[in-house]
Amino acid sequence: MNNKLNVSPDKNIAVSSTLSGPCPPDIKISFKSLKYKINPELIDPDAAKIIKRLNYFGYEAYLVGGCIRDILLGVKPKDFDVATSATPSQIKKIFRNCRLIGRRFRLAHLHFKDNIIEVATFRRGAIDSDDLSKAHAAENLFGNAGDDVLRRDFTINAMMYDIDKELLLDWTGGLTDIQNTKLCSIGNPLRRITEDPVRILRAMKFAEKLNLDIEDEFLAASISKLELLKDVSKSRMLEEILKILRSGSSVKILKSFHKIGIIKIILPNLAEQIDTFGDDFFNILNKCDIDISNGKKLSDTVLLTSLFFSPGMTAINGEGDVLKNLKHLLRNIGHPLPFTKNHMSQTGHIF
Repeated sequence: MNNKLNVSPDKNIAVSSTLSGPCPPDIKISFKSLKYKINPELIDPDAAKIIKRLNYFGYEAYLVGGCIRDILLGVKPKDFDVATSATPSQIKKIFRNCRLIGRRFRLAHLHFKDNIIEVATFRRGAIDSDDLSKAHAAENLFGNAGDDVLRRDFTINAMMYDIDKELLLDWTGGLTDIQNTKLCSIGNPLRRITEDPVRILRAMKFAEKLNLDIEDEFLAASISKLELLKDVSKSRMLEEILKILRSGSSVKILKSFHKIGIIKIILPNLAEQIDTFGDDFFNILNKCDIDISNGKKLSDTVLLTSLFFSPGMTAINGEGDVLKNLKHLLRNIGHPLPFTKNHMSQTGHIF
């Protein structure tokens, strides 16, 4: 990572630094608009086209979140997201390749030949005058760019980039945290974790994958609120586990999970197997991480087989009905997450 990023203050602020909605008292806003040139070759051309077209029709539109974070950290970004002042219906009118998704949180997916770019409208928090009587009304209150930042989880994920003016927009000190390789929450960690306990997993994932230090307050809050993970939707938790297995850093992340007790809560039988086998448990999965880091694509079935490899081989080499023992073992290790029959049958077939 380049700790001395070539940034300079912008004298002509490109976007309003004020908020249209409320700002929680535990969040400090310090808006900065900084000149910063990103190599155009690093920017997804489809995302750039979307932003330019939205600008042409008079809407604000920026690259946002993980792609900006990764570029500033010297990591090749995989996903490019766009945030805009255009509403979902307005986006759909502008782009013929647009599909609106989500009942609770309306988003636009713009489909290209081999690519899908997610475009989200700026959101804000509710105020007293808002009518929240309709279903999911609170999740679809539209605001400005600054409002939208307050809803994000970590400062390093809350920066936006104006590709036309080459401006880095930072409301919460994300650039400073990147330069200090620090992972900090936006607002009080206890409040943000209580809002969404999955932020515990995301913090550990970012810290291990990007070599960041989690702020002490967030780490302490995470440990004190681990039990909240039991209340998270099992299907959502499964998707988080699959994302980690696909990340190329799964061994580092899962070891950090196990160290503070996360795996014991979300996959207790898997935690017992890790205790039994020690570091050997991760040998095959480590090879998968290397392959993924080198650009190889692996199926979820291969990744799950690698995760369950050590106990799976014990079942195969055991006595009795091998297939029955293996089927029982896989179902037991995966409980209580809703791994599909297809997941388990294909994993069993590989064994």
